[in-house]
Amino acid sequence: TLIPGSLSSINLKTMNNMAKNFMVHPKEHIAWFVESCSDLELSKTLFFFVLLQSLLIKPKDEDIYTLFECVFPILKAEWETSMTAGDASLDEFKPEVLDWDCSAFFNELLYVKLRHLNVKVMICIFWRLAQLISVLPSDILLHDDDKWVNKIRDLFVFFASSKLKHTFLEHLHYLAAQCKISPPRLLSKFFTDEGVTAAVQVESLQCYAFLCSLSQDKWQIELLAEFPSVLVPFASDNQV
Repeated sequence: TLIPGSLSSINLKTMNNMAKNFMVHPKEHIAWFVESCSDLELSKTLFFFVLLQSLLIKPKDEDIYTLFECVFPILKAEWETSMTAGDASLDEFKPEVLDWDCSAFFNELLYVKLRHLNVKVMICIFWRLAQLISVLPSDILLHDDDKWVNKIRDLFVFFASSKLKHTFLEHLHYLAAQCKISPPRLLSKFFTDEGVTAAVQVESLQCYAFLCSLSQDKWQIELLAEFPSVLVPFASDNQV
């Protein structure tokens, strides 16, 4: 007879072991997972659980970029497929879910449509990706400046452009405030560059307002210096 909760403990132990193995060679393993889990929705759920647990294992600083590069494109493609298929039904999303590990989702396997569950787990994985970037030492970000700035902006644009952008509000604020790149520098490109979508401009302006509301001394001068660039979208003929 199984002790109540023991099955979840066994499943979590299995997921943690799979996550540890995945982190040894993430680039090779993710290709295998994608190929093996493409047919069955439950297989995709297993894949997302492994990814979620993998991001709880802190990789070496020099390995974070490789991990991000192999995980983000796959996850982005899976997300866009889910949105196209109409699998999203998250009118209300509770931020506390973001810090769940995969064991918190085990009970939902019995009651929730797998496609909807997969969307929820992916939101948590994206949150872990943002957190992973935020713990990079400053010298890493300075050394690989352009490379990391572009990746962080790619992540910001993805969150801001999503059909479920309300579920990514915490992600956007976290990136803007915690990614160790000057927040005004991160956001100003979205105010001034041509070709930036209205959705991304709106979210970047809202993040700018969010940062101003925090009133942190370390950003006040930079935010004030960047204020003229904030006026650019307001002067545009394309008003939303």
